Amino acid sequence: MKISIRGDKVTVTKSMKEYITEKLGKLDKYFESPKATECKVLIKVKNQDQSIEVTVPTSKFTLRAEERHPDLYAATDFQNTYLAFADECSPVRRQRVNV
Repeated sequence: MKISIRGDKVTVTKSMKEYITEKLGKLDKYFESPKATECKVLIKVKNQDQSIEVTVPTSKFTLRAEERHPDLYAATDFQNTYLAFADECSPVRRQRVNV
């Protein structure tokens, strides 16, 4: 999966990039062609909360998750779980598996 990470009013550190890339890399198994799949990540800070927005456009649908938490790493874990659950529950995913 091609992952582009950018920060809005925050500097994205190497450790943040590595952590996000590791977590989102686990979603590769849900896509037919993971190397061609692009993922856009936006990290924002507002007051004490850090938010992470992840958008994964595919040819059939777009997966999107946004999570706010004081700890960026916890927010990353929550949104990653949501994306995996959303892809598993997608009718397109069920069709692909049942074929």
